[in-house]
Amino acid sequence: MPRNWIDRNTTANDLLDDGVENFSDVRAPESTPAKEGTPDPAAIASKQRTRDAVQSDLRRQLAIEWRRAWSPFGIGLGLALIVAGTLEMLFPADMIVRHPAMKSAGSVEHVTPDRAMFYGGVIVAVGVALVAFAVVRPRKR
Repeated sequence: MPRNWIDRNTTANDLLDDGVENFSDVRAPESTPAKEGTPDPAAIASKQRTRDAVQSDLRRQLAIEWRRAWSPFGIGLGLALIVAGTLEMLFPADMIVRHPAMKSAGSVEHVTPDRAMFYGGVIVAVGVALVAFAVVRPRKR
């Protein structure tokens, strides 16, 4: 049994740190005789098969699958944004926009045709991203 609180309640000295309190940081006595002889090929093959199975299972658990998960609402909203943004880019408006929530002198904004084209491009980009996310989403298996 460990003597101090840190050794009893943490794995700070456990070099293996596998979450199991098994005193794996304690070394075997030096007087332990080494095993002699050649290793069994069947045992080596069995260990390799087990290792491969564990690795493939871990890869399967951690894999992210790109599943098709159609969302008609997301596709429709994204397409509407793409159409609205494209129309704003093709036919930019020179307009004055009032922001009634702002009480300062800057509550009126002049949107030039160049700025309207920029806003249209941003709207198209958001629409494309929304459609892409509505069609294909990364999911864990």
